Amino acid sequence: MANLIDIEQRLIDENIGDSGELLDIGCAEGDNIIYYANKGYSVTGLDLSDEMIQKSVGRIKELGLEARVVKGNICDMNMIGDRSFDYVICMFTMMNLKERQLQEKAINEMGRVIKDEGKIMIMTHNGDKGKVINGDWFGKRYEYRIYSAQEIRQLIEGAGLYVHKLDTV
Repeated sequence: MANLIDIEQRLIDENIGDSGELLDIGCAEGDNIIYYANKGYSVTGLDLSDEMIQKSVGRIKELGLEARVVKGNICDMNMIGDRSFDYVICMFTMMNLKERQLQEKAINEMGRVIKDEGKIMIMTHNGDKGKVINGDWFGKRYEYRIYSAQEIRQLIEGAGLYVHKLDTV
């Protein structure tokens, strides 16, 4: 049975080119960084957690890969220049943003760092609009945000970006 990372990577692979500059927002322990660095992409990971950054960097070094990991907030990626990436992936990071203002800032920042012909992929929990769930995430009690497909579309289009494909599962 495929795990969540395998599913993420399969979906990303189906929607991006064979090479380029890739930003992994909320990179956690670096699974996607490692996978795409191994495939030849120039990868930058961004995370807010010092613990996750240390784990990512350690794994990357251990494998002898080239990748950059920076500490940053999805709502303010000031350490990253405008139009820097061909691909931005944001896997289960938007769920941490419960307030509309933060959600808009995050989408605007993704739009700022993506190249003109680039692609942004967002994967998040979907369902009832605006619902906040209390549940378990990586073995910890956690409160996270559920988005409807319509909400995601509104956020993206509200930032002046184009929705190429929107799937729900």
